[in-house]
Amino acid sequence: MESEIEELGAHIVELENEINDPEVLRDHLLLRDKCDELDDTRFHQQELYDEWEKLAEEQETFENEGE
Repeated sequence: MESEIEELGAHIVELENEINDPEVLRDHLLLRDKCDELDDTRFHQQELYDEWEKLAEEQETFENEGE
């Protein structure tokens, strides 16, 4: 899960760079597609962060019960 979050972060940086490219800025359809992809990627990354946080809390609870 950690590596997927990192990969998504790298992809977000790539998309942000592409969106700032003057060629992309001139093509409103391509810009819209890139912005949609960026939104989807950010959303997916947040889902993974939320899942990771939930798993970490469950692990902490489990470890505390064992004490």
